[in-house]
Amino acid sequence: LEVVLRMLKRAAARLPIGITPQLTSGATRRAVPSVLNAPSRSLHTVVSWRQSLPTLARAGGCFATGRLTGSGLVGEEAVRRAAGVRARVMCSAAAAPEAGGAQRKAVVVPKPLPPHPVSRVQEEKMRRERVATTYFEYPLVSLSGEPKGSIELASAVFEMPLRKDLLQRVVLWQQARKRHDAIPVKHRGEVSGGGRKPYQQKGTGRARHGSIRSPIWKGGGKAHGRRAKSWEFDIPKKVRRLALRTAISARMQEGRLAVVDDLEIEGHKTSLLQGVLDKHGWDSALIISEEIPANLKLACSNIATVDVLPALGSNVYSILRRRQLVISKSGVEYLHKFLLRH
Repeated sequence: LEVVLRMLKRAAARLPIGITPQLTSGATRRAVPSVLNAPSRSLHTVVSWRQSLPTLARAGGCFATGRLTGSGLVGEEAVRRAAGVRARVMCSAAAAPEAGGAQRKAVVVPKPLPPHPVSRVQEEKMRRERVATTYFEYPLVSLSGEPKGSIELASAVFEMPLRKDLLQRVVLWQQARKRHDAIPVKHRGEVSGGGRKPYQQKGTGRARHGSIRSPIWKGGGKAHGRRAKSWEFDIPKKVRRLALRTAISARMQEGRLAVVDDLEIEGHKTSLLQGVLDKHGWDSALIISEEIPANLKLACSNIATVDVLPALGSNVYSILRRRQLVISKSGVEYLHKFLLRH
């Protein structure tokens, strides 16, 4: 402590300004009195150290050996370098005017803001998740075939270039997730019993055995039996969404996309729905809507070549499996909301 005080006294004697160290530690504040009482001529500099004694000693040495400017003032950058990174420098002009009569303006160093505020990070994340797109008009029809005006479709969902590699990758991913292995069997270490040797090693004239759960015993474990296996593999969510947009766009480019305003039918009879499908020529179709009407679901249950899916369950394999894609107006709105983000 005495060494530090001597260094600070030496620094105060050489500098034409007054430097008052404001220590953050209570014990150090009581131990180190304010011994730097040099008169302030034109500038008063206050240096606050977050680490008391080590930073104080380092700053004192820097002030004692540092170079001064021509006017005898220590600039903000010099004080910052002397005090180190952990110091906060606040420079203010003294009350005494200069020779020209003008008074110096106060120079305040603003406290730096955090580099990435939470709100800005969330806004940036939401902005990056949105997919840039344009919209185009597409005819809207009823389930009976009557025109109902037009609907705006996003080009980022319905006009994507064909990517066969993505379609194959996602179809294989879906099939691998549905693949089931044969029922596994128990090995000799998994069956119960067999903890002791059935009989002694010698003297019986019988073969040597150590467990009744050996594969050659009745009720024993299976040698080289079937084991459970999973063929699943992962695909990024962005790739899956891009493949779904590509599959929908493929049906659009082939002219096999129909957008209907409503999927309600009069009854649940299969013959009613079959007549509508024959009228449009939809012998193999996938119908997508945000909510599936009960009558439509019952009517489709007896038609093997027509599938009905909620918009939440839209997938690449189901779209490519059927030749015609029929989407309701509510299904289009859901697909826009779900697919117009990465």
